[in-house]
Amino acid sequence: MIKKTIIKVNHFLMSGLRIGTLRYGLLINWVLCMNLSKKIIIKIVISIILFFKVLSFFSFLQPRRYPF
Repeated sequence: MIKKTIIKVNHFLMSGLRIGTLRYGLLINWVLCMNLSKKIIIKIVISIILFFKVLSFFSFLQPRRYPF
């Protein structure tokens, strides 16, 4: 069950978004391997993705100092 969701999440991340989303995949795999309840996993995954989106957005506003 959990392995199927890991594969689905990774496929979604690899296909839809940029190469930098490998980070999302690794973090989400780590979260899914912790065997939390589904609602908590979904909240953590969404917060991780939003966190990286905000970081990349702010890195576009500033001069390029960060390797995002």
